[in-house]
Amino acid sequence: MEPIKSLDHYNNGMRKSLIDKIFFVDKVPSGFTMLDFGCADGTLIEFMEALFGTQNHYVGYDFDPKMIQAAWNRCGVSEQHDFSYNYREAISHSLANWPSKTMLLNLSSVIHEIYSYSSYEEVERFWQEQVFDGSYTHIVIRDMVPRNTVNRQSYPNDVKKIYKSANPDILQSFQNRWGSVENLKNLMHFLLKYRYVENWNREVRENYLPLSLEDLYKIIPNCYDIIYQEHYCLPFLHEQIREDFDIEFSEPTHLKMILRKRT
Repeated sequence: MEPIKSLDHYNNGMRKSLIDKIFFVDKVPSGFTMLDFGCADGTLIEFMEALFGTQNHYVGYDFDPKMIQAAWNRCGVSEQHDFSYNYREAISHSLANWPSKTMLLNLSSVIHEIYSYSSYEEVERFWQEQVFDGSYTHIVIRDMVPRNTVNRQSYPNDVKKIYKSANPDILQSFQNRWGSVENLKNLMHFLLKYRYVENWNREVRENYLPLSLEDLYKIIPNCYDIIYQEHYCLPFLHEQIREDFDIEFSEPTHLKMILRKRT
């Protein structure tokens, strides 16, 4: 795995959409215990604690010990949260210490990373043993998820604008790995990542779009109901693409979804 060159730049990028990332708080019962899977430096947990005080409990999990240390440094010691780079330890702590009628798993911008850095068997275990293992009453998903219909030709004028205005080295590096932006899925993929120049060697290798909305539907077990779904183009991204390339890109890039386990 390519290491993150700049942790500060990476985490700052993740902070830009914090409001969007807590879309679920008014759609699930309050007083929940949340496991933030892939919590990075704990910014989301810090943000939610500032907004909701002692109303909820939070456990941050990240496989990277450096991120967990950064989370402790940022959030400090509290009776409302804990952090761990051991998943089983994190979930056992949340279940034992903060039992709640609403046990919530938060998967925010992490599913694509699982696919990018895991084997097929590890991806299967992620879904079966970590996501759908029965521990959670609610599962929140927010990630980059296209439709199957994105596998089609890009608009020629959009492609011309990309070739005219994009950093040529970044564009060439992307196309060498993923293929021509004349394909709309590849164009979307490029537009989702072209800004992350600081950590480009890592970002260009990540598969931002490993599964479609239709693929995700097939993964969800019958014991879970979809109680909320929004498929949309991230507003910040739409405005940035317009500013950088004069392209009105409106194809859905992101998915927000809440699953609730049947009782």
